[in-house]
Amino acid sequence: TPSHETLVATSKVADGIGIPISAVLPGVKDGEPQFTEVVQTAHDHTLLVHLWTHRNDRLPRWAPSTEELINWLVRDGRVDGLFTDFPDTVLDWREQARDAGPLRGPFHLLNGGSDKP
Repeated sequence: TPSHETLVATSKVADGIGIPISAVLPGVKDGEPQFTEVVQTAHDHTLLVHLWTHRNDRLPRWAPSTEELINWLVRDGRVDGLFTDFPDTVLDWREQARDAGPLRGPFHLLNGGSDKP
Protein backbone atom coordinates (compact mmCIF):
# COMPACT_ATOMS: atom_id res chain seq x y z
CA THR A 1 0.00 0.00 0.00
CA PRO A 2 1.57 3.29 -1.03
CA SER A 3 2.05 5.87 1.70
CA HIS A 4 0.56 9.36 1.61
CA GLU A 5 4.01 10.76 0.81
CA THR A 6 4.45 8.31 -2.07
CA LEU A 7 1.06 9.27 -3.52
CA VAL A 8 1.86 12.98 -3.30
CA ALA A 9 5.22 12.47 -5.03
CA THR A 10 3.67 10.22 -7.68
CA SER A 11 0.95 12.76 -8.43
CA LYS A 12 3.64 15.18 -9.59
CA VAL A 13 4.82 12.85 -12.36
CA ALA A 14 1.92 10.48 -13.14
CA ASP A 15 -1.82 10.39 -13.76
CA GLY A 16 -2.47 7.15 -11.92
CA ILE A 17 -1.20 4.16 -10.03
CA GLY A 18 -1.52 0.41 -10.45
CA ILE A 19 -1.58 -1.48 -7.17
CA PRO A 20 -2.70 -4.90 -5.94
CA ILE A 21 -6.28 -5.43 -4.82
CA SER A 22 -5.03 -6.06 -1.27
CA ALA A 23 -3.67 -2.48 -1.09
CA VAL A 24 -7.26 -1.22 -1.29
CA LEU A 25 -9.24 -4.08 0.22
CA PRO A 26 -7.12 -6.19 2.56
CA GLY A 27 -10.03 -8.15 3.99
CA VAL A 28 -13.54 -8.43 5.35
CA LYS A 29 -14.74 -8.17 8.94
CA ASP A 30 -18.20 -9.35 9.98
CA GLY A 31 -19.18 -9.56 6.31
CA GLU A 32 -18.18 -5.97 5.57
CA PRO A 33 -15.26 -4.97 3.33
CA GLN A 34 -12.45 -3.16 5.17
CA PHE A 35 -10.95 -0.55 2.86
CA THR A 36 -7.70 1.32 3.25
CA GLU A 37 -7.53 5.08 2.60
CA VAL A 38 -5.38 4.70 -0.51
CA VAL A 39 -8.14 5.35 -3.09
CA GLN A 40 -9.39 8.47 -1.32
CA THR A 41 -5.85 9.77 -0.85
CA ALA A 42 -4.97 9.06 -4.49
CA HIS A 43 -8.14 10.78 -5.69
CA ASP A 44 -7.40 13.75 -3.42
CA HIS A 45 -4.17 14.13 -5.41
CA THR A 46 -5.87 13.60 -8.80
CA LEU A 47 -4.47 10.11 -9.29
CA LEU A 48 -6.46 7.32 -10.90
CA VAL A 49 -6.33 3.94 -9.17
CA HIS A 50 -6.23 0.72 -11.17
CA LEU A 51 -6.05 -2.60 -9.36
CA TRP A 52 -4.32 -5.78 -10.42
CA THR A 53 -4.97 -8.56 -11.09
CA HIS A 54 -8.46 -9.94 -10.72
CA ARG A 55 -8.67 -13.67 -11.42
CA ASN A 56 -11.82 -15.76 -11.07
CA ASP A 57 -9.74 -18.78 -10.12
CA ARG A 58 -7.69 -16.99 -7.44
CA LEU A 59 -10.09 -14.91 -5.40
CA PRO A 60 -8.91 -13.71 -2.01
CA ARG A 61 -9.96 -16.25 0.64
CA TRP A 62 -12.34 -13.73 2.18
CA ALA A 63 -14.17 -12.88 -1.10
CA PRO A 64 -17.52 -14.68 -1.30
CA SER A 65 -17.68 -14.48 -5.12
CA THR A 66 -16.22 -12.71 -8.13
CA GLU A 67 -19.31 -10.54 -8.48
CA GLU A 68 -19.24 -9.47 -4.83
CA LEU A 69 -15.54 -8.65 -4.99
CA ILE A 70 -16.03 -6.46 -8.07
CA ASN A 71 -19.05 -4.81 -6.46
CA TRP A 72 -17.04 -4.00 -3.37
CA LEU A 73 -14.10 -2.63 -5.36
CA VAL A 74 -16.16 -0.51 -7.74
CA ARG A 75 -19.28 0.46 -5.81
CA ASP A 76 -17.77 0.88 -2.36
CA GLY A 77 -14.05 1.20 -2.99
CA ARG A 78 -14.47 3.63 -5.91
CA VAL A 79 -11.56 2.28 -7.94
CA ASP A 80 -11.06 3.67 -11.43
CA GLY A 81 -10.10 0.49 -13.23
CA LEU A 82 -9.33 -3.18 -12.84
CA PHE A 83 -6.78 -5.36 -14.57
CA THR A 84 -8.11 -8.86 -15.11
CA ASP A 85 -7.26 -12.12 -16.81
CA PHE A 86 -11.02 -12.73 -17.17
CA PRO A 87 -12.39 -9.78 -19.16
CA ASP A 88 -15.59 -11.64 -20.03
CA THR A 89 -16.49 -11.80 -16.33
CA VAL A 90 -15.91 -8.08 -15.84
CA LEU A 91 -17.89 -7.23 -19.00
CA ASP A 92 -20.78 -9.41 -17.79
CA TRP A 93 -20.60 -7.64 -14.42
CA ARG A 94 -20.66 -4.29 -16.20
CA GLU A 95 -23.82 -5.16 -18.10
CA GLN A 96 -25.54 -6.23 -14.89
CA ALA A 97 -24.33 -3.11 -13.10
CA ARG A 98 -25.66 -0.86 -15.87
CA ASP A 99 -29.02 -2.61 -15.72
CA ALA A 100 -29.17 -2.05 -11.95
CA GLY A 101 -28.91 1.73 -12.29
CA PRO A 102 -26.30 4.44 -11.88
CA LEU A 103 -23.14 3.88 -9.89
CA ARG A 104 -21.17 6.46 -7.99
CA GLY A 105 -17.53 6.80 -8.78
CA PRO A 106 -15.36 7.23 -11.84
CA PHE A 107 -14.84 3.56 -12.79
CA HIS A 108 -13.83 3.97 -16.44
CA LEU A 109 -15.19 0.64 -17.53
CA LEU A 110 -18.68 1.81 -16.58
CA ASN A 111 -18.36 5.21 -18.17
CA GLY A 112 -17.30 3.94 -21.60
CA GLY A 113 -19.53 3.13 -24.52
CA SER A 114 -21.37 -0.11 -24.95
CA ASP A 115 -19.34 -3.15 -25.92
CA LYS A 116 -22.24 -4.34 -28.08
CA PRO A 117 -22.05 -3.80 -31.87
